[in-house]
Amino acid sequence: MRSPRPVFSPSARSPQDDNVFGRIAYASARHAGLVIATYVLIASIALVYTIARLEINTDQTQMISPHLDFRKVFADFFGTFPELNNTFVVIVDSDEPELGREAARSLGLSFSARPDLFENVYSPGTSTFFDTYGMLYLPVPEIRKIVTQIGGSAPLLKTLANQPNLIGLSRIFAELRQGADRGVLPATLEPLLAEISRTATAELAGQPQPLDWSKLGGDAGTDERRWYVIVKPRLDYTRLVPAEAAMHEARQIVADPEISRSGRVTAKLTGEAAVNAEEFEAVIRGASLAGFASFCLVIAVIGFGMPALRLIIPAVAMLLLGIMMTAGFATAAVGHLNLISVAFAVLFIGLGVDYAIHVLLRYAEFAKQGSGRIDAIVASIAGTGPALGLCTLTTSLAFLAFTPTDFVGMAQLGVIAAAGIVIAFTASLTLIPAVLSVIPRPAKWSNRTSPRWALVGERGISYSRPRMIMTLIVLLAGVGAILLLPSVRFDGDPINLKDPRSAAVRAFKDLLQNEPGQVYAVHVLASGQAEAYSLTRALQVLPSVKSVRSVSDLLPTDQSAKLAVLRPLRSAVPAATNTVAQTTDADLRSSFNNIRRNLAAIEKVDRIDRSLRKTVTQLAASLRRLDQPEPLSGTRLRRFEQAVFAKLPATVQRISRLANTKPVSSRTLDEGIRARYVAPDGRWRLEVLPSADLRDQANMRIFANEVRSATNKATGPPIEITGAADAVAESMTIASLSALGLVVLVLLPILRRPLDVVLVIAPIALAGILLCAYTVLLDAPFNFANVIVLPLLLGLGVDSSIHYVMRARERDGEDDVTITSTPRAVLISALTTIGSFGTLWLSPHLGMSSMGELLTIAIFISLICTLVVLPQLISWTISRSDYHVSD
Repeated sequence: MRSPRPVFSPSARSPQDDNVFGRIAYASARHAGLVIATYVLIASIALVYTIARLEINTDQTQMISPHLDFRKVFADFFGTFPELNNTFVVIVDSDEPELGREAARSLGLSFSARPDLFENVYSPGTSTFFDTYGMLYLPVPEIRKIVTQIGGSAPLLKTLANQPNLIGLSRIFAELRQGADRGVLPATLEPLLAEISRTATAELAGQPQPLDWSKLGGDAGTDERRWYVIVKPRLDYTRLVPAEAAMHEARQIVADPEISRSGRVTAKLTGEAAVNAEEFEAVIRGASLAGFASFCLVIAVIGFGMPALRLIIPAVAMLLLGIMMTAGFATAAVGHLNLISVAFAVLFIGLGVDYAIHVLLRYAEFAKQGSGRIDAIVASIAGTGPALGLCTLTTSLAFLAFTPTDFVGMAQLGVIAAAGIVIAFTASLTLIPAVLSVIPRPAKWSNRTSPRWALVGERGISYSRPRMIMTLIVLLAGVGAILLLPSVRFDGDPINLKDPRSAAVRAFKDLLQNEPGQVYAVHVLASGQAEAYSLTRALQVLPSVKSVRSVSDLLPTDQSAKLAVLRPLRSAVPAATNTVAQTTDADLRSSFNNIRRNLAAIEKVDRIDRSLRKTVTQLAASLRRLDQPEPLSGTRLRRFEQAVFAKLPATVQRISRLANTKPVSSRTLDEGIRARYVAPDGRWRLEVLPSADLRDQANMRIFANEVRSATNKATGPPIEITGAADAVAESMTIASLSALGLVVLVLLPILRRPLDVVLVIAPIALAGILLCAYTVLLDAPFNFANVIVLPLLLGLGVDSSIHYVMRARERDGEDDVTITSTPRAVLISALTTIGSFGTLWLSPHLGMSSMGELLTIAIFISLICTLVVLPQLISWTISRSDYHVSD
C-alpha cells in the first residue's frame, strides 16, 4: 500500500536561486499550517471588530467635501432651518376639498403623536389659523360671493344651530315646503339635499358618513384638491437605512383606513427622506441578490478557467479572508462606509481575484511541464511576483490619487481599496502558496491555455491579419471617440438614480410634474428684513427666476376691503350651536316621517327647476330605501341623526370666526409658516422659484448659475445638484490624470524603457476614451453610482497591461506571449469582474443598474484593448530580433 503524500516535500531547487518573492513563497509553503492559521486568526479578529464597530453613513450630503463654498452655505442654511431638510411629504388628494383637508389634519395629528420618531410636523392650510384667517387670502369678489352664499343660508343655520337634531331638520323642511309654494328657496338648498342623500345612502350601506355642512358656505370657498403634510423624521445614520423606524411608522399612519375615507381620499408618502429610505431598501435587496449571483458567477468563471477545479480553493480562501481583513482595516482607518465605499468588497473580488488567477495559472503552467509541487509554487510566485508587486504599487497609487479631492465618497473608497490591494498582494505571496502546498495535487491537467480568439496560430503574432484589422478598427474608433469627449456629462440629480417603480419615487415624480418650482426652489438666507428686500429686487430681474417669496408675501393683501365685506356676517350668523337633550324614539320617528312628507310635497311643486327636483327625488328615494323593508329602529335613527349633525357645530364655529376675522400681521401669522421663513436669530429665508422646467439639466444649470451670480448665499437642490456634479467631475478628472501620472512615474524606473510604459498605458487610455464615447452615444452619463468605473478600469487595466508587457519581456525572444498562461489569466480576471458587476445591470434600481452597465461595458472594452490591441501594438513596436518565432 502506498503511503499518503506528505503535506510538504523538499524542493529540488535552492531558495537562493529565486528572487525575494520566490523565497517568501518557499517559506510560506514550508510553514503552511502556521501561515493559514495566522490568516484565519487575523481575519476572524477583523470580522468581529468590523461587526462591533463599523458604521454605515448613508447621508448623501456628506459625499462631497464640506469645505466647498456651496457646501458651507448648505450647512449654514439647514443648520438654521433644520425642519426643511430630509423630510417626509404626504400628498393628500381628494375631489372633496373639505374631506381632503380633514384627512391631512388627521395625518398631522397622527404624526405629532409620535415625537420619538417625528420631531416636526407641518400641514399647511389645515391649522386653526386658516380656519380663522383663510378667507383673507381669497380675492375680494370671491369673498363677496361666499358672504352672499352664507347670508342665503343664515336662516337655515340659525334654526339648526338652535335645535341641532332631526326635530330641527324637520322644521327646516317644513319651512322649505312653504318657500317652495311661494317659489322662494335658498340657493344652497340643492347641495345640502345632495349631502343629506349621501349620508342616508352611507347609513343604508352600514358605513355611517358625517354630513358635510360646508356646502352652506362654511368651507370659506376652498377648492383645493391636494393637501400636504410635511414631517421631519428622526434619522439614525449609524443604520443602513437611517429612516427605517420612522419610515415603518409613517407607512402605517398613511395606510390607516380612516384616512382613505372609504376611497374618497388618497395619501401618498414621498419626500427626500422617504425616497432615500426606499432607495436603500431597494439597494439592499438588489445588492444581496446580485452579491449571491456574483459570487456564484465568479466561482463558476474561475472553475471554468482553471486547468483543475481544486485550484478554486486557494482563490476562494484568499477572497474570503481578504475581504474580512479589508473590512477590518476600513473600520479602523475610516470608521464607516458610505454609499460608494460599500462597494469595496466587490472591488476586492474584481481586483484581488486577478492576483490569485495569475499565480494559479502560472503554477499550473509549471506543474504541467513536470515541475514538482514546491518547485511549481515557488516558480509561479517568483515569476509573477515582480508584476504583482508593480501592479500593487500602481493600482494603490491610482486609488490613493482620489484622496486629496473634494469627492469624499470616492476618497474614502480609495483608501480602503488601496489597503485591499496590498492585502491581496500579501496573500498571493503567502496564503496561496500555503494553501497550494496542503491541497492534493491534481492527477490530470486541462490542456486549455489561452483564449482561442486571442491567438493567431502557429506562426506568431506578427502574422495575425484578423487581429491587425480589428486593432485598426478599434484605434479608428478611439480617434472618433476623442471628438465626443466634450459631450461627456455627469448627472448629479439623485432622482435619476432611484428605482422608478418605488412608491415614493412615483409620488415624488407626480409632485415634480405638478409642483416643479416648489421641488427645485432655491433658498437664500438673508440677514434680516432689509437685506431680504434688497435681494428680492436683485433676484426678480433674473431671466430664469419666476418669483421670489418671503414671509411678507404670506400676509393677505387688501385686508381692509376684505374685512369690510365680511363685517355684515356678524349679525347674520349664530355664534355657536345649542346643546339639546337627547330626543326620544317617538320624536325621532315623528321628525323622520315629517321630513319625508315635506320632501314629497316639495317634489310636487311646479315652480322648482328640474335640477332641484331631481335632487329632491333622489333624497326622497334614499330616505324611503332607508326605512324599508322595515321602519328604522330608534337606534338606527339616532345613528343617522348623529351622522347628519356631527360636523354642524364645527361649521357654525368656522362661519362665526369668519364673521369676526381680524387683520393678519407678521406677529399673528401661523407659527408653522413663520418658523419656515424667519429663523429664531431673525434671519429671513427667501424662496426663489424658477421660470423654466428644471427637469432639463441645462435649465437647472442656468437657473443655479444666475442665482449664484446674484448672491453667494443661495442653496437648495439646483445649487447642490450642479455643485456636486461639478465637484465630482473636477475631482474625477484631476484624480484620473494624477493617477496616470503617478503610474508613469512608477513604471519608468522599473520598466526602464519608455516604450514599455507607453504599452502599459495605451490600452487603459484607449479603453477610457471608448467608454466615454459609449456614455455619450447611448445616453448613459456618469453619476454618483457608476463613477466607480473609473478607478476600477484604471486598476484592472494597469494590472492586465503590466502582466502582458512584463511577460513579453520575460520570454526574451523564446515564445509568443499569447501562447502562455497570461492571456488566459487576463481573460478570466476580466470575466470574474464582469460576473461581479454584470448582475447589477438587471437591477430595477437605476443607480445599481447604471453601475452594472458601465462596469460591464468598461471591462469588455478593456478586455479587447488588452487581449487584441496590446499584443498587436507589441508586434508593431518591439523589434523582431527580441523574439524567436518557432515554426
